[in-house]
Amino acid sequence: MNIPTTFAVLLLLTAAMVVLRFFWWRLPERIQSWLLVCGAAFALLRVVFVLTQWSTTSVRVNNVLDWLSVAGLEVVLVRFSLMRPQWLTAPCALVLLTPLFGSSLLMPLAELFNPNPAKATAIGGNYLCEKTPWQSWGHGNTGYDLVIFYRPQYAPFLRRMVQRFAFNTVECDAAGSFAAANPADRTVRFHCPGNPGQEAIDRILPIQPKTKSQLK
Repeated sequence: MNIPTTFAVLLLLTAAMVVLRFFWWRLPERIQSWLLVCGAAFALLRVVFVLTQWSTTSVRVNNVLDWLSVAGLEVVLVRFSLMRPQWLTAPCALVLLTPLFGSSLLMPLAELFNPNPAKATAIGGNYLCEKTPWQSWGHGNTGYDLVIFYRPQYAPFLRRMVQRFAFNTVECDAAGSFAAANPADRTVRFHCPGNPGQEAIDRILPIQPKTKSQLK
């Protein structure tokens, strides 16, 4: 998952923000405002995407937006740490920065360095399936995660996650798993061929209720 590379790049980005903090008041006021507005916008965009489950259909664009949101959040924290009293705001900014180095955020950031990004394939109607490998660190478990997205006709460059399911390589041939949508019944079938001596696994799950934004 390129975690070491991701961690190193994130450290370099954070170090650059520390340097920016020392030179912040030497920057022109227009540049200060531009950095702060852009930083807040990218950080807010990431929050909106997470809460609404929307994203772009390009994996690389999503990866770049993830990094821009991290950089934007760090810019906001840099400005926050310079507010008075700094003996309080600076430590608070440092505490707010630590979650960026957690595994839940490092894993999405690491996808930018994946030479073979996941590709979404059509599975029926306006639905796409993105299949990505996963690994449980410390337990040796591996498998594949199948994520189902809805792509609206009026905005084909956007998609919304509506269902997902994961298969473990121990229980079936996860590498050969696939999904098929049934738009009429609003269900999706997840299928995983069985390993030698095992039966295939089928799961039929409902697609999340259609929102107003998904109406044709």
